[in-house]
Amino acid sequence: MKLLYFFCLFLLLTSCKENKKYLIKITGKTVVIDSTINSAEKNNNIIKPCREKLETEMQ
Repeated sequence: MKLLYFFCLFLLLTSCKENKKYLIKITGKTVVIDSTINSAEKNNNIIKPCREKLETEMQ
């Protein structure tokens, strides 16, 4: 029975260990957004109402 208590205490103490995580490296790339990118019709249909509203507000 003492062995079980010792084992539970050991698990409790080791499971509460705090592991600090640090950022090591950040990578990224530049994507050019222009007319050479093919747009999907599904995406165009989703943003079409917002685009039309913005165009009318900007005129």
